[in-house]
Amino acid sequence: MLKLDKRWLLTLVVVLAISLAVFRYWSFAEQVLKTTWKASLPFIGGAMLAYVVNILMSGYEKVYKKLFRGKLAKQLARPVCLVLANATFLILLLILLGIVIPELVESIQGLIALAPKAIQNLVKSIQENSLLNNTLNQYFGSDASEELTRQINDYATQILNSLGTFLLGLLNSVTEIFSALLNIFMAVIFSLYVLASKEDLGLQFRRLLTTYLPKLVAPFENVRQIFHQSFRSFFIGQTTEAIILGTLTFVGMLIFNFPYASTVSILVGFSAMIPVVGAYIGVTVGVILIMTQSFSQAMWFLVFIVILQQFEGNLIYPRVVGNSVGLPGMWVILAITVGGALGGIFGMLVAVPFLASCYKLIKQDVQRREAENRAIG
Repeated sequence: MLKLDKRWLLTLVVVLAISLAVFRYWSFAEQVLKTTWKASLPFIGGAMLAYVVNILMSGYEKVYKKLFRGKLAKQLARPVCLVLANATFLILLLILLGIVIPELVESIQGLIALAPKAIQNLVKSIQENSLLNNTLNQYFGSDASEELTRQINDYATQILNSLGTFLLGLLNSVTEIFSALLNIFMAVIFSLYVLASKEDLGLQFRRLLTTYLPKLVAPFENVRQIFHQSFRSFFIGQTTEAIILGTLTFVGMLIFNFPYASTVSILVGFSAMIPVVGAYIGVTVGVILIMTQSFSQAMWFLVFIVILQQFEGNLIYPRVVGNSVGLPGMWVILAITVGGALGGIFGMLVAVPFLASCYKLIKQDVQRREAENRAIG
C-alpha cells in the first residue's frame, strides 16, 4: 500500500512539475507543440491514407486469394494488392481532376467575363416575374429593382476582387505549395510502409502493450474494434451513398440538359460524403455555376435536386447504406457542426464516426453497469 502511495505521489509530482513548466514557459511550449504538430502531419496523413486504402486492399486480397493459390502467389498477394489499391485511387483521382478542373476554370472565366451580363439577366428575370417583382416592391419600395441591381453589383465586385486576391496569393505562395506537395509525398510513402507491414506493426504494438500495460490489452482491443467498425462502416456507407447520388445527379442533368453536368454531379457526390448537410454544399455550388448560364435553369436544377434527394434519401439510402453511422440524427448534426468548426471539411468527415464510436462505448459501458446493478439488486 505504501509502495502504491509513493508511486501515485511521484506521478502527481511529475504531472504538476510538467504543468508548471508549461505555464511558465508557455510561448516556448506553444512553439514546440506547433513544430511537433507540423512535423507529424505527413505521418498522421499517411496513417489515415493507409487506413482508407487498406479497406480497398483487403477487398482485393480476398478476391486474389480465391483466384490464385500456391506458395508464390501467397508471397505476391500483399505487393500485388497494394499496387492495385493505390493505382485504383490514383486513376480515379486523375479522372475526376481531369473532368472537374477544366470545367471549373471555364466556369470561373465565364463568371468573371459574364458577371455584368449575368446580373442584368437576373434582374430582368425578376422584373418579368410579376409575383416576385411585386413582393420586392412591397418590401423595398418602387425602386426595388434598382436597389437590387446595386446590391448585386456590390456583392459581385467583392466576390470577384476576393477571387482575384486568392488566385494572386496562390501564385505567390510557391514555397507553401512545394511544402504541401512534399508533405503529400511523404504521407504516401509512409502509408505504403504501413500497409506493407501492417501485421508486423500490429504484433509489435500488442507485444509492447502486453509487456508494459497488460491490464489495458482487453479494453484497448475493445475500443480499437469499435472505432475500426465505425470508421470502416462510415467510409463504405458514405462512399456508396456518394456514388449513387452523384450518378443519379449526372443522369438527371443530362436528361434535362443542364450545363456543367459532370462537374456538378462530382461535386454533389463528393460533398455527400458528409452526412445530412454535405449534399447541399455541392448543390449550392451547382446552382451558382448554372446561374452563370441561365437563372431559370438554375432554379429548375434546384427543384430537380430537391426531388432527387428526397427520392434517394427515403427509398435508396435506407436499403443500400442503412444505418451505417450508428448515431442518432441529432448527434450527427452536433458532430458535423463541432467538427467543421475545429477542422473544416476534414473535421466534418472524421467527427461523425469518431462521435459514433464514443457513443457506442458509452452505451456499452451503461449497459454493463446496468447489468451489474441488476445482479447486485
